[in-house]
Amino acid sequence: MKKTLIGGAALLLAASLASADISLSSTFGGNEDSIWGNDFMSWSRKDDDPATTDRDESDEFESSVANVSERLQLDYSSEKIDGRLRLEFNANNKINGKNAPVRLRGFARFTPVEQIQFAAGNDFFTKYGVSAAYLAAADDTYSSGKMAESGLAFTAKFNTFKFVANWAGDSQADNLDKLGLNFGADFVIPDTVKIGTTFKNITSDDRTFGIFAGLGSVENLVLNAGYIYNANDIFPAKHALQASAAYTFKDAGINVAADVVSVLTNEYVKDGETEEYKNSDGDKVYPFYTRVAASYSATENLKVKGDVKLSTLLGEDYSTETVVYPSVEYKLPKKMGSVQAGVRFTFQDLKDNGGLQKFSIPLCWKWTPVSVKSEK
Repeated sequence: MKKTLIGGAALLLAASLASADISLSSTFGGNEDSIWGNDFMSWSRKDDDPATTDRDESDEFESSVANVSERLQLDYSSEKIDGRLRLEFNANNKINGKNAPVRLRGFARFTPVEQIQFAAGNDFFTKYGVSAAYLAAADDTYSSGKMAESGLAFTAKFNTFKFVANWAGDSQADNLDKLGLNFGADFVIPDTVKIGTTFKNITSDDRTFGIFAGLGSVENLVLNAGYIYNANDIFPAKHALQASAAYTFKDAGINVAADVVSVLTNEYVKDGETEEYKNSDGDKVYPFYTRVAASYSATENLKVKGDVKLSTLLGEDYSTETVVYPSVEYKLPKKMGSVQAGVRFTFQDLKDNGGLQKFSIPLCWKWTPVSVKSEK
């Protein structure tokens, strides 16, 4: 009997694997956009030491230690089950002042019937993002636009409508303020319009609400906008607006994208209370963020990219930070993946010693050593 059960389980597993898509990908190097950790090498402006009289140290830069990370990601997808397991290693990472070189994240999702899904994990990545909350220049969906991020999730799907209920992984059942109940809905009419909403941590005084809409009727165009109450993605804001636009010129191999995130008032929520952004003179100031990205496929194997991020406090002098990141991505022969490298420059508008504050070299190699497609 025992042998029969083991044999049956083996046959079931073999049948499941035969009808599944499996991939194992690797990202190696140092690139804060792609891997857990910092860029491969960086140089930061020194603080001026008043005791040093023979030179101005703030004109000098000091280098960091070399940063090397590895990210292994296993993706599995079949008719009933899909999931992801991501293992990341970085010897230089610290959490709460202690070495934390390894991080393991992932989820598993079960679809018993087409209309219903159950999921569990400590990170759902962007699997539960509202379609119209996508920001094209960042190529990401921020937390306020995700219906679920970790824990337990239930999804009900009816044609073009999706409803999600989530009990967050960091919830505290005995603390109403941190109960971690989240809800969301996403409604997509193909090639027409996208509308979605999120309700995050609804039992807390610091609850978040978002509503998003996007246009889907123009080929190669991304046009999304959203309003968030109690946003905390880039800066705290009681009322925030985000917008994203992108267009791909297919024949020319060019893609351009732009994101904007801005407060609508100078208010933000802290511990359930409304606070205000003000400068030292008591005047109102308003956080503002924008990002512009572009890429050009120069050849079949070479892509040139540019990325500029700007954050500032409108109404406040010397508050602007600008990050400029040109890079190239080269596709290696024989299915060995691609290498991406560039230089990231960080400028700050400071009263003293403004200008370039840091520059770094992102460098990483991405490839997929295992990729198995099912015979469907």
